[in-house]
Amino acid sequence: MKKTLLATSVAAFAAVSQLSHAQLLEEVIVTAEKRATSIQDTPIAVSAFSQDDLDAQLINDQMNMQFNVPSLVMTKGNFTSADVRIRGVGTGATGPAADAGVGIHMNGAYLWSSRMFEGQYYDSERVEVLRGPQGTLYGRNTTGGAINVITNKADSSGMSGNAEVTAGNYNATQFKGFLNMPLTDNLAVRLAGMQLQRDGFQTNLFTGNDIDDRDMWSGRLSVNWTPTDSTELNLTVHHFDEEDSRTRSQKSACKKDPSGILGCLPGYNDVYETPHSASGISGALTTQIGSIASGVYGVYAALAAQQAAGLAAAGNAEGAAAAQAQAAAMAGLSAQALFPVDDYALDTNPDGMRTVNVDYEPTYASDETIVTLEL
Repeated sequence: MKKTLLATSVAAFAAVSQLSHAQLLEEVIVTAEKRATSIQDTPIAVSAFSQDDLDAQLINDQMNMQFNVPSLVMTKGNFTSADVRIRGVGTGATGPAADAGVGIHMNGAYLWSSRMFEGQYYDSERVEVLRGPQGTLYGRNTTGGAINVITNKADSSGMSGNAEVTAGNYNATQFKGFLNMPLTDNLAVRLAGMQLQRDGFQTNLFTGNDIDDRDMWSGRLSVNWTPTDSTELNLTVHHFDEEDSRTRSQKSACKKDPSGILGCLPGYNDVYETPHSASGISGALTTQIGSIASGVYGVYAALAAQQAAGLAAAGNAEGAAAAQAQAAAMAGLSAQALFPVDDYALDTNPDGMRTVNVDYEPTYASDETIVTLEL
């Protein structure tokens, strides 16, 4: 009986040992601490993705990254800006002087205003999302955390390349690829690029044209030179360009709130009306300003009426008539609304998520050039 139990235990231990070896994961190297370390040995809350991970999880841009990283939220702001928040810390300010709460870096270089919202990931070594605060290693503007994009470097060990072409509806075509070429034993060049074109998703009834299309491209040149065993030089030149009719915001279903407390009433997913502008900040401010101005005009009307009565009592009929006319004018301004109650009252919102009615064609242009040199 003892021999049987011993044999069973040895067999079970061997099976567990073999299973443990089979389940070993590949070591992930990150530079979250400004040096190459294993992600298991890095005392920072970090999520890292290689290019294979990005492709496998369909993370083609930063907007899709937020669905795969805890505490990461990204929203599109006005004027081509983007608000990136980690653990609730970001920036809600709009303007050229507004500081970010999450630092964006490419190959170690801080990007003050990146085209992260528009661009896509391609030929990346890895993308790291560090949850903050990260001010000790990355300085200011990293209270919420930091996002590091590390691109693939040129490799002089051999020639390699890859090309990927995707096609879809709305005449969508996309190309991604790279070509790595060693020139000498210690000098190599790598070319990478992507291009995306697509027809518009929405039809503008006012002009009859399709809008919200995509027409963008990006290219990257990487040079690696290793003159000595202890010296390595990496030059990267990255450019992105987009010119299309991308819309600043997407259409949404809405049932107008007549009271103006809410812009749209909840629970209506198939009704397309315009929201009530009084529910917004600007609508509330203009309503308050209108009320104050109306009260001021009312005071002026009362004073002018008193003046007219005094002039009439003094026998100055001409002066009394002029004061009475001024009182009537002030009373009219007091009763008249300086601002409309609902700015969107006369606007029309066609049915359907892909149909709009605007008297202009949106024009979207964005580009950036990034040059980094690592020694």
